[in-house]
Amino acid sequence: IFKPIDRFLDNLDNWYASIITWAVRHRAVVMCSVFVIFLVGLFVATKVPSDFMPVSDNGSISMKVELEQNTGYTKKIARQIDTMIFEMYPYVERVSASAGSASETTAFSAMNTSGSYIINYTLKFPKAHEREKSIFLISDELRAELAKIPELKRFTVTPGGGSGGGGGIGNAANVEVKVFGYDFDETNAIAADLKSKMEKLDGARDVIISREDMRPEYNVKLDRNMLAYYGLNTATVSTAIRNRINGYTASKYREDGDEYDIIVRYAKPYRLSVQDIEDIILYNSSGKAIRVGDVGTVVEEFAPPTIEREDRQRVVKVTMMLGDGVALGSVVDEVNGVLADYVLPDDVFIEVGGTLEDQQESFGDLIVLFVLIVILVYVVMATQFESFVNPFIIMITILLAVPGVFFALYLTGTSLSLMALLGAIMLVGIVVKSGIVMVDYTNLLRERGYGINQAVIAAGKSRLRPVLMTSLTTILGMFPMALSLGEGSELWQPMGVAVIGGLTFSTILTLVAVPVMYSLFGGAGVKRRRRMMREAYINGTTPEA
Repeated sequence: IFKPIDRFLDNLDNWYASIITWAVRHRAVVMCSVFVIFLVGLFVATKVPSDFMPVSDNGSISMKVELEQNTGYTKKIARQIDTMIFEMYPYVERVSASAGSASETTAFSAMNTSGSYIINYTLKFPKAHEREKSIFLISDELRAELAKIPELKRFTVTPGGGSGGGGGIGNAANVEVKVFGYDFDETNAIAADLKSKMEKLDGARDVIISREDMRPEYNVKLDRNMLAYYGLNTATVSTAIRNRINGYTASKYREDGDEYDIIVRYAKPYRLSVQDIEDIILYNSSGKAIRVGDVGTVVEEFAPPTIEREDRQRVVKVTMMLGDGVALGSVVDEVNGVLADYVLPDDVFIEVGGTLEDQQESFGDLIVLFVLIVILVYVVMATQFESFVNPFIIMITILLAVPGVFFALYLTGTSLSLMALLGAIMLVGIVVKSGIVMVDYTNLLRERGYGINQAVIAAGKSRLRPVLMTSLTTILGMFPMALSLGEGSELWQPMGVAVIGGLTFSTILTLVAVPVMYSLFGGAGVKRRRRMMREAYINGTTPEA
């Protein structure tokens, strides 16, 4: 049983020894080839799209549906959407919908943009392997159905969950164009124009403007002279108006151990118009009844619900979510193309943010971490080998892994994401072990009196099996991660692909490049020592001097 295996391994050793023999005799050809392969890998890297984090199918979708303000058919539209969801997806496990007043102070309203004209949905579907459609395909279908409802002003559908309004977009990638400026009309016009342009980009989904439309409101402008005449102040008047419109907790009702707030306010017909507010009765310290209209005027105005600020400047954000399979880097390039020729007023400027900011910050931190790890590995090996040259020869294996990472990502259609970069950083500690094994044994053979070329050939032939064994175990161990199809597998697949590609490429090139590099540096060292001995002989001194 074992003889064919032994015969195969022996033939493999002899074949590899012949390759090294040819390589050390043609060192310039080998090193130029390695350099060309490295440059090709860098070129392929420009073709690999970049992304921040892979989006996983967690079975959750959130929706935000917005109607026109001051309409009375929110409940009707909610029932219509509910019916549509259950007819299209009878296997949906849970549908949660909520709509409420913007003045409510519940925990849910604090986390979501709320109002009587806004409906927030949360849909929960079975696990990915238990249904035929992904949440990304379902999201696209829901967008198409919601677009058919004429009463909807705007809507967002967010695969992966999360808030549907503003900048909250669940775990889906997004691009934000931030428009900074003080003038509302100016920045609103620019944001609307950018929205129309971004909607035409490939892969764009749910392009929304963070600043909502102006909301109608009643503004009570008080006359301070009249307030002083009647013995009132602004705090007393504003508190009285608020209690009569929003309500005041007058007492509590207790029954069977439960308590209920008793909220007193004007009935709805008496708190709708300007005249109703002006007819609100106030009482001063002497108990005299005074109308609001006697101490001020009520005017109807329009104002933004919120004013966003960033770095102490007013900002409005145009947020574009990305479709399934759309890389963040390619979309950012398209957005930058739109902004390149965009003419702006002097007091307005634009920045691109969103997931891009997180990506740039995380990638920058990982690059710094990569450099620190390389330096640390070099210092440890220099201490171990008591040499600065041998660790440098081994560190070439890290550069040989770089093209392998990008080749694997490009061939599998995987984006360069945060997880792929983590896999590349893992390779720093993995790929050097093959070089350490070969260089260490080559040094041992040199101490035994072998010549440089003899040592690298014998060491390569002797250490081929350990190198292949350690590399193959790591590569095969990463295959389940790279080929996984379970829930959340999208998150870890780039790491498996990066490690497999980088380690495979590095192992193949290391078996040839490391012996050649050792031969180059070792030959240079021998020549240097011979020159020192020759000079010492001519000068009549010892080489140690």
